[in-house]
Amino acid sequence: MGENAIHVQLEYGEAVENRKEILYSQINLIKVLQHIKNYHALRKQELDKKSEIVKKLTLITTNINKINKLLPILKMPKILKKEEEIEEKETREKLVPPRKKISTHPLEYELMNIQKELQALESKA
Repeated sequence: MGENAIHVQLEYGEAVENRKEILYSQINLIKVLQHIKNYHALRKQELDKKSEIVKKLTLITTNINKINKLLPILKMPKILKKEEEIEEKETREKLVPPRKKISTHPLEYELMNIQKELQALESKA
């Protein structure tokens, strides 16, 4: 193996530039990893919320069906039906859930260390 070894000599400036490129690549990979972890956390939250909604909806529909069986059937005037439909549309438009951002502390710490190392290399050059 010693016979096939190839040695490459780099100038100091080239070595610093190569090191900077490697560090920038690490930063980009860490950011991608942060986005992936954030996506997975948000996706898990979404699935949990959806399952909660499904459970609540099934409970509500069973309760509504029970109530409907107990109550007599009434005829509602057309004017009242139109007013209820308008009110329902307005309440649906007002409901918008807030979004939360998930932070990953170990990755941010590593990212800060790499940026510090980059700054140190740039100040030497």
